[in-house]
Amino acid sequence: EGSSQAGGGWASGAGAGAEGGGRGEAGACRMRILPDKVLGGYANWGKEEWASSREKILKAAEDGVNVIFWFTIDLVDEEEAGKPVVRSRGPDGSFLSSIANELKARNLHTTHLITIGGWNEVHPTTLHAPEEVYAAWKKWNEEEIARPEEGFDGFDGFDWDIEGNDEASSKYNTFDVETLDWMGRISQLAKQDGYIVSMAPCESYLDPTSHAFDRSLTATHAEWQPIVPHFTYHGTNAYAYILSRYGFTKIEERESESISVRYVHTFDMVMLQLYESYSHANFELTLNDKQPGQWLSDLVQRFSDGWLVQFSSDEAVGYGDAIV
Repeated sequence: EGSSQAGGGWASGAGAGAEGGGRGEAGACRMRILPDKVLGGYANWGKEEWASSREKILKAAEDGVNVIFWFTIDLVDEEEAGKPVVRSRGPDGSFLSSIANELKARNLHTTHLITIGGWNEVHPTTLHAPEEVYAAWKKWNEEEIARPEEGFDGFDGFDWDIEGNDEASSKYNTFDVETLDWMGRISQLAKQDGYIVSMAPCESYLDPTSHAFDRSLTATHAEWQPIVPHFTYHGTNAYAYILSRYGFTKIEERESESISVRYVHTFDMVMLQLYESYSHANFELTLNDKQPGQWLSDLVQRFSDGWLVQFSSDEAVGYGDAIV
């Protein structure tokens, strides 16, 4: 039961936003960039399986994978210390460094991203300001995971994969307003430091077929209701809010005696989980017998055209209706 685990789907450079955020301190930074064409792969084995997964990862890169999404971390609160920390379920820095260096030796240019969250996992802590949470991630990435002496400078960025929970009553089946805002603001802070930021929402969390907005993750799809009435694990455009409100980031750079300002897309890539359980894609392609190529082309066109989302229906977010 429940929805799908983290993964790939339709991918595109994306973002349309209102609140850019400013850089705390002017200065230039190295902007990491994705390949022009992305073929991503999720390395999501359990800790005890990392060693045996080595050859699978290298083989995937040999076969064309140029972005590896390493699974996964949580941004949590350390109660005793009273500060945000990173809790990792992924490999350690030594393993990552050995993989990265082997890929370099084979002349396989590869981008490394760490995923945050996953199905049945906790949502990021909001007990601390987003600046503090981001600082904890940055310190973990640059001081704990990185092996600069071995030629590995840490992850090139991160991928948001915050989702729901199999337990219908779980608090994680609702996005707090603070959670959505923290995700957006942390993304902007990372972008200001030159990191790659991507997201992989379930299909229902970013749905151009619907104008509705709801932070609950216990909705149903009308077309599936007569068939699987028990399945109540869909969202309603929650990630659309992040894309709309935090889709652009303000970059300030010092040039001699002046400061130049430019705005960039916060999110380098959006990957839609078309394989979400009982998705629109599943219904249209398997029960309505739509031609896959044409259906996918129509979906991409919907995203390209944009669609109105009624954010004002939720007074708690304090945000007006917008085209995403």
